[in-house]
Amino acid sequence: MEVKARATACHASQLGHVVDDDPDGFTLPPWFLDAQSAPYEIHALAPMPGAVPPPEHFAELYADDGDPWHARSSRYEVEKRADNCAQLDVRCYERGLDIGCGEGHLAAELVNRAIVRSMTGLDRDAGIVARANGAYGQRSELRFATGALPDDLPEVPFDLVVVSEVLYFLDEPALVALAQHLSNRMQTGADILVVSYLGETGTPLSGRAAHDLFLALFGTALTTLSLRTHEQYQAELLRFSPRDEAAPADAGPSH
Repeated sequence: MEVKARATACHASQLGHVVDDDPDGFTLPPWFLDAQSAPYEIHALAPMPGAVPPPEHFAELYADDGDPWHARSSRYEVEKRADNCAQLDVRCYERGLDIGCGEGHLAAELVNRAIVRSMTGLDRDAGIVARANGAYGQRSELRFATGALPDDLPEVPFDLVVVSEVLYFLDEPALVALAQHLSNRMQTGADILVVSYLGETGTPLSGRAAHDLFLALFGTALTTLSLRTHEQYQAELLRFSPRDEAAPADAGPSH
């Protein structure tokens, strides 16, 4: 609270300490300053206008072996996967979940690099899941399933969750539900990698807005371990430690 009060005091003009002839013209009102002195702040959320794409949108994109984001071979996607793997190469995870897995390339690469022992991929489009299983499903450590967010998450605990460039396809209530569901699936000390596209998405929430809202919904349960910001995307790795539980000192076997 003391640090917060000192930070507020730095805004001299907004506290009426700079302009003498119109001190109330653009100063912060007393009720606002009183709210800042409380241990917690309460904010109301108004959903953004518009609608997220329906399931049919993705079915059309993936039809006839479509690869709308060029996930197989584009320099952006290949380099992003390598960067994600490098960011996660800090411990050996036992069981990972890849939300919005697409054709399963990132899940497979994480297993290939021995960063995760087993991965489950989840995607809403049955066609893309069939392609993931066709490419990698013969391996026992890789499993891909069809399911919609947030209700179809697997009912097993995970020590790694990857959410890559998918949050902005959800609206605010779905993000709230997803955060709640994941809180019940992640083990204490689990890590979550959130990757968000920073360009135009054509959705009510931008990639950055969806990213920030999603993490805020976990409150103090998430602690940032690393943040990598690139021209087109940002990747934030966080550790899940609910307030009433402490993460184990050794959150998992190391490489």
